[in-house]
Amino acid sequence: MSEPYRSICDLIAENARRFPAKAYLHSVERGDEVSYGELAAHTDGLARLLRTRGLAANDRVLLLADNSPECVVAYLGVLRHGATVAIVNPELNATHLGQMLRAVQPELVLHSSDLDLTALGHLRDDSWLVLRSLREGGVPGLVGELAGEPDADATASCAGPDDAAVIFYTSGTEAQPKGVVYTHRTLYCNFDAVAEMVALSEADRLLDFRSISWISAQEMAIGGPLTRGATVYLAERFSSSRYFGWLDEFKITIGVCVPTGISMLLNQSEPRGAAPRPHLRFMTSSSAALPESHWRRFEEQYGITIAQGYGSSEAGWISGSHRENRRIGTAGRPLKYQQVRVADAAGDTVATGEQGEICVGGSHQQAHAYLLDSGAVERLAGDEVATGDLGFLDTDGYLHVTGRVKELIIRGGVNIAPAEIDDVLAAHGDVAEAATIGVPDPIYGEEIISFVVPRSGAAVSPEELLEHCRGVLPAFKSPREIRLAHDLPRTARGKLDRATLAARWVPDAAT
Repeated sequence: MSEPYRSICDLIAENARRFPAKAYLHSVERGDEVSYGELAAHTDGLARLLRTRGLAANDRVLLLADNSPECVVAYLGVLRHGATVAIVNPELNATHLGQMLRAVQPELVLHSSDLDLTALGHLRDDSWLVLRSLREGGVPGLVGELAGEPDADATASCAGPDDAAVIFYTSGTEAQPKGVVYTHRTLYCNFDAVAEMVALSEADRLLDFRSISWISAQEMAIGGPLTRGATVYLAERFSSSRYFGWLDEFKITIGVCVPTGISMLLNQSEPRGAAPRPHLRFMTSSSAALPESHWRRFEEQYGITIAQGYGSSEAGWISGSHRENRRIGTAGRPLKYQQVRVADAAGDTVATGEQGEICVGGSHQQAHAYLLDSGAVERLAGDEVATGDLGFLDTDGYLHVTGRVKELIIRGGVNIAPAEIDDVLAAHGDVAEAATIGVPDPIYGEEIISFVVPRSGAAVSPEELLEHCRGVLPAFKSPREIRLAHDLPRTARGKLDRATLAARWVPDAAT
């Protein structure tokens, strides 16, 4: 395959020529809008500032970001110039913010005016600049620093495809998030592949609410639309009470969502057979596996197609689908730049349909390096990423994600994926969410315990749920015990946190 690459600089300039008055970004709550022509002018101004300050390729700008138009403009402005943007959501990363700042060692810090930086006072200096809101007029950027006409020299990127483009931080369940580095080529390939994954075109209007500090949101809600000339409707956060209204008000064609949001929407009171939404092509689900029962129930209840996507920080977007090629229960097919295989414990490729660890190569979408606490960049070893996820490829090339290697329950020497039990429990009509863990057992090594959140208003007993499992699962996979819970612990990004759930488990505790 030839080396694919287009710079952010070129993409912005081309869209400004083709669609100068067309909306690129619309803020759902604020109503502020940035056209493609305005995006080019605004990012020109920021590129001029960075050039004036002497920033070059691989110099780092820390962006303390929320889901505002000015933060999106700042993100793209740094990339247009060719420097490296390290993007952090201060609310989601409050505990680690000081350490992240010391690791990034930025030449410049950009932040919104309403951000509380009291705790970081001793780390601040005159390199900390405030982003100006669109509502203040002029170029949305830095107060007093971006006046004047655009400078043609600022439109040329100072970076090459293999220079560092973005630094972002993983979530997962680690005590300390990891800094991950993508090059300009890696970032573009993910932008392009994600746009193709959802069959994005210039006619699309995409709704997203996930934090733009997440690389998956950057690729889906910022970069993918930029490669196709589409329009993004960006919300500050998810709202189960307003999500359907946003779909209708803005005539959204692709609604981005996550499994937790879909579960919350399933508890909404909107009736079956609700008014059709001819403008809506489909909704996406990513960040975690969507239980097949929830998937089918949602499509039946609302008449909305869901297409699942799958990726990881180090591997990029791995697989996905759109309305026409989605297959319920799968994460779609591998994206065009990805080489996906499934390996056994020895690293050998297993047969089609056999479960193992999902490994991803291809060199185009994979991360370049880690950012160490010292500020040094450590290249990732090898050309392939072992994701830590379990799964298999079926005969039609669809990828099935079945769990995490570290979450496997080993009961009596048999490997059991907790997600399989979760899916069985989720298929019960009175279950909103379920999570299964392995706990120490003196005879079997580990025993199976499941936690269940009942649907709103449902009256279901652990005994009824145990009987439901016994009717579907073999005896060795059925939970020994089911405990009812009000909610399940999750990471800042909405992923199920089984480690925290296991830490909460106490033998013979009351439910």
